[in-house]
Amino acid sequence: MTCRFRRCYRWVIAGGVASCCGRCPLYGVAKAGAAHLMRHLAREISRHGVTANVISLGLMDNVPEEFAAKIIRSIPAGRLGTPDDVGGAVAFLASDDAAWITGHTLVLNGGSHAF
Repeated sequence: MTCRFRRCYRWVIAGGVASCCGRCPLYGVAKAGAAHLMRHLAREISRHGVTANVISLGLMDNVPEEFAAKIIRSIPAGRLGTPDDVGGAVAFLASDDAAWITGHTLVLNGGSHAF
């Protein structure tokens, strides 16, 4: 990859599905604001070889066990997310393979909230 300033940067921040489902208004507004900021940032900095993307996380495997079984039944993939799930997505967005992806929100939720 050739970049104007001889360095390429990838910005990836973690968002959350709460920004689109309306269950936690204050948290959702904060996450939606961060995603919106990244989209604007992408427009401003992409000409310099910098990408800016958001990863919107669904429910992860840090849910207390007494709630996990009920939650897992509602997830089409049949399980909660893991750090490996997130790490793979971040590694992709930070790679040269994702050099043309910017201003995007990648939703990692095992199929939850699929419309």
